[in-house]
Amino acid sequence: MGIHTKRAASLVVMGVGGGAFFPSAQGALADAKGTQLSYILNAVGFLTVALYGAGMRWHRANEAKRDNLEAARTISNSSSDKLAVEDEKLEAPAHLR
Repeated sequence: MGIHTKRAASLVVMGVGGGAFFPSAQGALADAKGTQLSYILNAVGFLTVALYGAGMRWHRANEAKRDNLEAARTISNSSSDKLAVEDEKLEAPAHLR
């Protein structure tokens, strides 16, 4: 997994934890309130995963926009520095002014 080892390990732990919790919780809810209603528990779990994925996508998109803006500022700053240097080259030497 290389640099992604910690993230992969956390996903394995979440998978094991979810696989241990949701079936028993759904069974208990099915016994108490009925099978159809117990599927709401699974829907909440899937909704949580979907919202996490959407949030990460939004975060990465904003991060990419920020990186692009910083790169554009760096380029504009370096080009303005080049222009200032070129202007200095075009000025006449002090003894000729």
